Amino acid sequence: MFSFNALTGKLDLVNPAPDLSGYALLAGRSGGQTLIGDTASGGNLTLQSTSNATKGKILFGTSVYDEVNNRLGIGTTSPLMGLDIPAYTTTNSGLRIGSIEFQSYALNNVWFSDNIYYNSGFKRRNAGYGTLFYMQNGTFQVRTVDTGAIGGCTPVQHFIITQEGNVGIAGNQTSGGLIGSVLTVLNSGNVGIGTTSPTSRIHGVTTLSAATGNEVAFQLNYTTNKLTSGNDTGLVINQTDTASPGTSNLLDLQVGGVSKFSVSNVGAVNIIGALTTNGGLQTFGANDSGGAGFRMVVVPNV
Repeated sequence: MFSFNALTGKLDLVNPAPDLSGYALLAGRSGGQTLIGDTASGGNLTLQSTSNATKGKILFGTSVYDEVNNRLGIGTTSPLMGLDIPAYTTTNSGLRIGSIEFQSYALNNVWFSDNIYYNSGFKRRNAGYGTLFYMQNGTFQVRTVDTGAIGGCTPVQHFIITQEGNVGIAGNQTSGGLIGSVLTVLNSGNVGIGTTSPTSRIHGVTTLSAATGNEVAFQLNYTTNKLTSGNDTGLVINQTDTASPGTSNLLDLQVGGVSKFSVSNVGAVNIIGALTTNGGLQTFGANDSGGAGFRMVVVPNV
């Protein structure tokens, strides 16, 4: 029976190795032990995998620091990047920096959040608000939760970019889809206001249903205050007709899908129904210097 005495550097053939609390015991010490690198101010503790020039890995249980590639793996001994945490987690966030958390629940189902994590449902980490940036099956979503107590919550989606490149903005949206979006921009370039299926460049849908008072579906207000010369126009509709086989209208006002007023691309005006004027209406014939057509004449009150 013999042991090696670290103090004398000699083999002791009689006494077992003493348990010197001031020195690291590589076989382990009951109650644990502390490894200190230096006693001077600003000193360091340096760990190396080997004294050889060709380094290896420093293992920390199931985690590792790869000295060769300068990579840190948590939960893996073969890190593929600078910081590698490959495990999915279904009951808590995998990384937290302050109140920002990152949770990789499964492939194509991950999120980073402020004050929100998932464990059999989304939960607030602390009392207060929460924000969730969710990447699911090729979509990117933004969800929020109102202020509340620690525990269960239901993040509501207010923004989404779908796998196809469609965008839904504002409104309380159906999770993972465009339904409920106030403004929708399709990858075709069509923009919908109040509809998620716009069939034209600008397609608005709304319902006026107030019990009392006046309502306006769409309104355009602008102010002109020129300091120099030039003209101001509230709305310009400029059409280029490249030999369209049908009728091309600059403007078509309809009720129930039936045209009531239209202006063609050659300037023809078509009015369906009575024309009522508050003032006067004067027409000019072909022999009149004013040419064919009509013009409004405002009759002042006297």
